[in-house]
Amino acid sequence: MNSTLLSTINVMNFNNISSVRSAARKAYGPSTDFLFSSIPVAKSFSDYIDRTAEQKVNDFMTRYNDSSSELTKVSRDLKQLYIKTFTNKEVQVDSGLIEAVAKQDAMIKSYEFAVEQLATTQQDTSNAFKEDERQLTEFGTVDFTVEQGDQTYDFSIAADENNTNKDMLKKMASAINKSEANISAKVLSDTDGNARLALESTKTGSENAFTTNGDITDFLNIKTISTAENARYSLDGESFESSSNTVTLDDGQLEVTFKEETSDSETLAVALDTADVKSELNDLANSMKDLDAFLTDYTGDSRIISRYERRLDKLMAQFESDLQAVGITRDSESGIRFSETTFDKNFEKEGTKLLKSLDEAGGFSDQFSKFTEDFDAQDVRTLAPAYVSNNLPTFMQDDFLSYLSLSSNFNIQTFYPTGGILDFML
Repeated sequence: MNSTLLSTINVMNFNNISSVRSAARKAYGPSTDFLFSSIPVAKSFSDYIDRTAEQKVNDFMTRYNDSSSELTKVSRDLKQLYIKTFTNKEVQVDSGLIEAVAKQDAMIKSYEFAVEQLATTQQDTSNAFKEDERQLTEFGTVDFTVEQGDQTYDFSIAADENNTNKDMLKKMASAINKSEANISAKVLSDTDGNARLALESTKTGSENAFTTNGDITDFLNIKTISTAENARYSLDGESFESSSNTVTLDDGQLEVTFKEETSDSETLAVALDTADVKSELNDLANSMKDLDAFLTDYTGDSRIISRYERRLDKLMAQFESDLQAVGITRDSESGIRFSETTFDKNFEKEGTKLLKSLDEAGGFSDQFSKFTEDFDAQDVRTLAPAYVSNNLPTFMQDDFLSYLSLSSNFNIQTFYPTGGILDFML
């Protein structure tokens, strides 16, 4: 703060506006006279500066925090790039006839599949009975058995004289569903008022086939309309069968599901999933673009911008060949540019070692982390004065910067000194 003005403020009386006006004139010239023509005018100007500075500082801090948070996130994610290329796997198939899910430890490998037969369930249905009639009630009790694998299930369904055919079918279905048999039973009705009992194995494969005996066969004439079959498929030229349409390979690390039978072989390839890696490299480019915009928009100070550009140039030059290999190049307009095309092309040839040099100790990830750490409170002390002072009246800038330099706690309140200075002056 100008020493003449400061010495005057230290001895002036609150109501001695003329002393303040005189001190301001000596410090800044006659252009400040109108601000101190009276106490109300000076107070109004003080309030205006408070409000304006607060809004501008809020804008500044929001953008600063956004840039700082994004840089921190990108720095953290960069250190995981090499690891992620091993933990994230994707499955590529020729068509939708086969689906697959690869776990973290799945081998990078291609498979040739051909599906001759899908695994199926067994389905049985009975004759149709008029829902409201009582033919099934006339038997009194319906006794039958269901055999599935090496298990036999016995059933005895008692009829009530008021039961209709549909009531009796529902009782049979309920009893089967409550048993431990891998069979689902339900009653099907049609628009003609007919009902029939339908049975289906709950699992595919020949081991889940079942047979019915007793009254359910004799009276209901239940018949098989679809047999339980195993899936038949070939893997790399060798034939296999499975009771399920889902098979596991690679010690359980790859799960393959057959959706349809195939006329020709289908190629299934387990590959590294680089989507997350490319996304994070793109985030790196965007974060630097945002930082460049922040410095330009919120400081207007070419010296500060140049300092950051020199630091970035030095960092990029140090790892230029490694960065270019993954598609990262220096862009004078936006900071850093990422080319997904370049990444894909080089990754196809080099694989995971393309990223190893970036993540190793002392590599780009480590150095970028240090670059990010530099963008901290010390930079706020540098950036904030450049931004806020450039948005204050010229005659206030020197005092504003002096006020900031004297502050030991650099927090949000530090950014609102101008109105405070005026209040103190008044």
